[in-house]
Amino acid sequence: MAGTREKPLLPDNVVRERLLEVATALFARTGYSATTTREIVDAARVTKPVLYYYFQSKEGIYLELMERAFKQFENVVDTSIMGSGSIEQKLLRLCDQVFALALKEIDVVRLVYAFYYGPPQGAPFFDFDAVHQRLFDAIQQLVIEGCERRSYGGKGRGYGVGHFWSHQCYD
Repeated sequence: MAGTREKPLLPDNVVRERLLEVATALFARTGYSATTTREIVDAARVTKPVLYYYFQSKEGIYLELMERAFKQFENVVDTSIMGSGSIEQKLLRLCDQVFALALKEIDVVRLVYAFYYGPPQGAPFFDFDAVHQRLFDAIQQLVIEGCERRSYGGKGRGYGVGHFWSHQCYD
């Protein structure tokens, strides 16, 4: 038809990311159970079928958010402990990178804390304990490695931390 312009379609990844961003913000602000699919699609400026195409349901978008966050977290942990440097440097890098990720994904952190420490919201099950266990295991791995290397004995930089861990290792 002459004189009409078709609206350009957005690439799949742009629409999908926008749905994830909007859902994260809404879930963090109003809670999972109080957020409707209508609110998500309205804020993302798409239709319900688009949400259902990518995520099948509100539960699907929530689980995608949690799985994505856990993968980012695992990547931070893995790169922190596998990198070069002393045990102290690895521990500091791990703390720095976990904190940086939490700042970058603050809405996801709020959402996780609301689910983990707050009242039930009717969301699908996600194993948040596995995330905590992964961090604990990484720290424990570094501490054991430090104990085996006897890295915590001297009175140089980081003496306070090293002194604490040396008692865990050698007493």
